[in-house]
Amino acid sequence: MNSGTSSVSFLKTLLIVAVMGVAWYLFIQKKPQPDGATAPSHTHEAAPRDARSRPSAAPAKVFDTDRMMMFAATLGRAYGCGYRPEEELARTRTWLDASLSPGTKEHQAHLHELLEGIKNTAEQQREGKSTYSCADVEISLKTTTWP
Repeated sequence: MNSGTSSVSFLKTLLIVAVMGVAWYLFIQKKPQPDGATAPSHTHEAAPRDARSRPSAAPAKVFDTDRMMMFAATLGRAYGCGYRPEEELARTRTWLDASLSPGTKEHQAHLHELLEGIKNTAEQQREGKSTYSCADVEISLKTTTWP
């Protein structure tokens, strides 16, 4: 396969994934949240004026960046081998959105890190710079515990 065509195909796939993510994000903003509250229609809400009137906040969740990068590496290798793990990517994106509030700087940074990880690992796999064969990647796709 021509590497120029492969590169264009991969970039098209990433662009489609990014567009799907934006569309999904816009769609989910109007959905009720699991706790019964609805998501804000605007990403910027006024902060409470008096912090003393707020109930004590629960400790912040710790996001598992290592797990996210493991998913990115597995997905990237799969794309590099020509697989299209759309379901696994969607599950990873749903997990990311459930773990971090969509629209926040932290969410955006982790989403960017996820997509860059997928892209870089796919390029390494395609260029033969990975220690994983495509047979290994296929097994990994099937045995990874996806969120």
